[in-house]
Amino acid sequence: MMKTVKIQDIDNLQDEMMDLMDVSNEIQETLGRSYNVPDDIDEEELMGGKLKFHLKVILDNLF
Repeated sequence: MMKTVKIQDIDNLQDEMMDLMDVSNEIQETLGRSYNVPDDIDEEELMGGKLKFHLKVILDNLF
């Protein structure tokens, strides 16, 4: 038994695969990008700021 494959179906599949490859390349480029984050960041200071921000959001929503 032989199955028939339409050329248009193959073309559509190739187009979809190219689109997915483009998306994958964009994701890889974004992940590989440098964001110029300084090396001397104080994590405790950042976490303290994050906590203050979350508390402010909670309090703003309560009142």
